[in-house]
Amino acid sequence: MKILYHHRTQAKCAEGIHIRGITEAFRELGHQVDILSPPGVQVSTAEISDQVLGENGRTTKGMLSRIADTLPESAFEVLELLYNLYSFLSLYKILSRRTYDLIYERYSLFGISSLILSKVYKVPLILEVNDATVIQRSRPLSLKNIARFFEKRVLRNADVIITISNHLKKLLLSHGGICPEKVMVLPNAIDPKRFENGRREIDIRKVLTIDNRYIIGVVGAFVPWHGLAFLLESLQTVCREYDIHLLLVGDGPVRKEIETLATKLDLAKHVTMTGFVNSHLIPNFIAGMDICLMPNSNPHGSPIKIVEYMAMGKPVVAPKYQPIEEIIENGITGILFPPLNSREFKQSIVALLLDQALRERLGQNARQKVMAEFKWIDNVTKVLDRLSTLQHGS
Repeated sequence: MKILYHHRTQAKCAEGIHIRGITEAFRELGHQVDILSPPGVQVSTAEISDQVLGENGRTTKGMLSRIADTLPESAFEVLELLYNLYSFLSLYKILSRRTYDLIYERYSLFGISSLILSKVYKVPLILEVNDATVIQRSRPLSLKNIARFFEKRVLRNADVIITISNHLKKLLLSHGGICPEKVMVLPNAIDPKRFENGRREIDIRKVLTIDNRYIIGVVGAFVPWHGLAFLLESLQTVCREYDIHLLLVGDGPVRKEIETLATKLDLAKHVTMTGFVNSHLIPNFIAGMDICLMPNSNPHGSPIKIVEYMAMGKPVVAPKYQPIEEIIENGITGILFPPLNSREFKQSIVALLLDQALRERLGQNARQKVMAEFKWIDNVTKVLDRLSTLQHGS
């Protein structure tokens, strides 16, 4: 099968991991995949580097990211709308010269080019929806009514819709006019080759000069709903009592706020913020952690960090949201606590610190579950099966 993968991202961080995971899974199954990216974006090399940390521990931002940070939201959304001109011409150029069996698109707000051309060339369109007008976003929408107008039409006319949680599926169906049978829920997954058990090419303790007894870590974007402030405020006494170092791997809009809070709580010597880290090095950072955390999330998300923690055989403490419950079985493959409940959050962490056998058992169970159920190649196989079923009307 010849597949055209289209996206409008910078292919960094979680989105880059997801894009590479899906496209490489298609190829592993023997399909040919061509990728159409925004100008200057290379999916295969976007994050490959021998550098352990970003310059001065900070993220090096791409041109579009810098534009997003400086333009008013309404102006940036107009540019997103105008991007349809570029994507339409690029897709038209490719589709007029080559024959494809499938268009797979990572959905972006205001994007409609793939849908139009999939109908013109009679090529099935699979739409992977991780962002939408119906969820909490780091950049609140200014042109929300226009975005919803486009979104409804794209969702109603795509052949298959993939989303990451049942909660997000419910929100998407609230648009109305969308066939529920064509909406699939596939939580985020991993490529087993990236997470060999015990992988440790880099000794993070030595690289970061951490000599505390325990390392408790978080990987991911520094955004308000990931609960980093909640983490510091909840563990300020526990860090001192149990000689803990908090390793925060990533970057984002609330980083400066978290740095200030760490100083205010007299936790600076207990906290390391790495800044941007290349995704192929993330397993090394997870390998150096004794406990992995998801301090908070949102009701719809399926955090890639959780399945990556589990794939590395680490005990995980995470909030009890429905999408996370679809991945972690409380007390078996991790520990879940009521969202933003500081007392139970601390109790869960202390229980793990005091019981090495529990940490090992949860980690082993977690790895077994991920390797059995949460692989990109399994997700891709299910998508192709669903498309085939819908096309044959059975």
